[in-house]
Amino acid sequence: MAKYKDAVDLYDDEGKLLKSNVTIDKVSPLVNKGTAGIIDLTKRTVAVNFAGIEDALKTGKVGGKGNQVLGRSMSCSCVKDCDTLSAKIKEMVQVTEGDNTKITKVGGGKMILVEIPTSRMDAAATYDVA
Repeated sequence: MAKYKDAVDLYDDEGKLLKSNVTIDKVSPLVNKGTAGIIDLTKRTVAVNFAGIEDALKTGKVGGKGNQVLGRSMSCSCVKDCDTLSAKIKEMVQVTEGDNTKITKVGGGKMILVEIPTSRMDAAATYDVA
């Protein structure tokens, strides 16, 4: 017998119904490896917006609308140097050679997705290790 009476419907990425009336204890990350994997990946992944960083440094606009450091600007080419920056970031976050650290370039280098290794997250007391 199910621990909870609440049930949900499960859909795929295109909105097609996969299964109906699945009790919520079946999708709990405590018992469902797929759900636990999604949560793990979400906690270990961060997006780095090189185009945004480059623009903020060029204009001095940081911290949201209306926040600009007048007279302070820096010309840098974060997007052009994406590969070099990605390699340095990987060197900084990777714990051991061959661990599950992964860096994916998005939009021609305007952004990267960084997946920190599981070992770094397991040893952390808070999420900000990412």
